[in-house]
Amino acid sequence: MTLLGKDTVSVEQCEVYQEQGAVANDNMDGNLSSDIAITGTVNSSVVGNYTLTYTVSDAQGNSSNTSRVVKVVDTKKPGIFSYGKRIKNNDEVQIQIGTLFVDPVNGFDTCNGSISVNKIPGYNGMVNTLVRATYPVTYYAVDPHGNKAVEDGFTINYRVDDYIAPEIALNTPDTVIHDVNSPYSTQSVTVFDNYYVTNKISVEKTGKVNPFVIGLYSESFKATDESGNATTKVRYIKVVDRVAPSIITSAVNVCVGTPFWAFSEVSVEDNYYSNDELLPLVKVLDHNVNIYVPGIYHINYQVIDPSGNKSQVVLRPVFVQFPPNCSNSFLANEELTLDKKVMVHPNPTEGKFQVSYSFQNNETAKVVVMDMMSKVVREGNLQGGIGAEYFDLSNMAAGTYLVRISNNKESITEKLIVTK
Repeated sequence: MTLLGKDTVSVEQCEVYQEQGAVANDNMDGNLSSDIAITGTVNSSVVGNYTLTYTVSDAQGNSSNTSRVVKVVDTKKPGIFSYGKRIKNNDEVQIQIGTLFVDPVNGFDTCNGSISVNKIPGYNGMVNTLVRATYPVTYYAVDPHGNKAVEDGFTINYRVDDYIAPEIALNTPDTVIHDVNSPYSTQSVTVFDNYYVTNKISVEKTGKVNPFVIGLYSESFKATDESGNATTKVRYIKVVDRVAPSIITSAVNVCVGTPFWAFSEVSVEDNYYSNDELLPLVKVLDHNVNIYVPGIYHINYQVIDPSGNKSQVVLRPVFVQFPPNCSNSFLANEELTLDKKVMVHPNPTEGKFQVSYSFQNNETAKVVVMDMMSKVVREGNLQGGIGAEYFDLSNMAAGTYLVRISNNKESITEKLIVTK
């Protein structure tokens, strides 16, 4: 009988032992390999030496035996772990000051399970979560069979410090509404911290507010504690105009048959916008003026400023009388040419504009808007008397356009700038 393989073999602990068997031949009975009996067992989970005996007999009762020694050995190194991951040498672990610390490091061997770990504190001793410092701890572990851990002698540096950033209270809403042209003072913020007192926290402010210009501004506050933890909070300041403009005008004393400009001696007062900005926005809401029939009439005006504030409706009396009970100081027929009877505004415009007019006749005026190649892009009519008509070039390209207005055999052309 001959063993297959060596008569002494080794198997790693917890691995499966693979039996190689043996062969037997007899000069009379031939191959008796299938009759070989093996006695003994191998427990690969327990380190030690195990003997297996091989026995075979021929038909005449002659027997033969041999044996093999199986050595179960442990040569694999265990590991040192923290929260299921192998530790790294000189790794830094942050610990929030004032919290409870339980060292999570443990040893583990693939076959033997948990193993003890020897934890050696460094120069600052055991971890003290009440004192800011770095606490090195070195770890050692050996399995029951003398194998040192792969991480044997590795050190973890536990850094006890404050890792929570301060909190900032703006003491105002996140967005503050501020009226334009009124002084602005920054509202101080309040800071809180889980560890440091207030005078140990620095606060840096950036951002400026111009209270005299409408717009959205921001103030950024950054609070930093002595451990370097920082947080930022932003306050937005919306400078707005909430005051409605006022239209200033006076009664008109008109001679019968004499045209007049409806916006003569009309001005607008406002806390923010100038008269030049607001006058083109004044609208004639309605009127009942007939300059050919003596009587008392009215024109109603209103203006909405760019901030959306709407003025009160102002009624302007218009007295149409015969001389000498009327005044033509700024209304003389011969002085009022077509260019004085119409106004194209605003100019420049983002697309929409208005043609305001005051005619001494009831004839319809024609408005033609052309591009610089003389291509007509808009057309419209102005009814006689006093009024206004809107035109929209919002879907046209930015550039210069020509607005031609014709009335009672007079014609003028004005340039209109469209911006985007």
